[in-house]
Amino acid sequence: MIVDPGMLSMLAELRMPGQPDPVLEILDVFGEDGARVVRWIEQAYADSDSDELRRAAHRLKGAAANVGAKELADVLTRVERTAREGRIDAVSEDVARIPTLFVESVTALRALC
Repeated sequence: MIVDPGMLSMLAELRMPGQPDPVLEILDVFGEDGARVVRWIEQAYADSDSDELRRAAHRLKGAAANVGAKELADVLTRVERTAREGRIDAVSEDVARIPTLFVESVTALRALC
């Protein structure tokens, strides 16, 4: 499952009548900030900078987990752990998946709203 609808249900509890939808606002921020972090991940990998890759993966992993982008968070967990170990070459397939998986996650989350 690419996303966990249960997380969106929990976020939906923040909704208040007559107020802007906080779930949509959260997803907007996730989409905008996440796109920047995806580029950061790609650049860190291209530079073979395991410390930057670890930091970027950690940042996006937390955001992904908070909105229910489960598969993306799982991939980022592997990237973060492997980068921490300094084995940047071992995450090439995961890093290559992140941009597409990010877009698919945002799309799936928006569809659930």
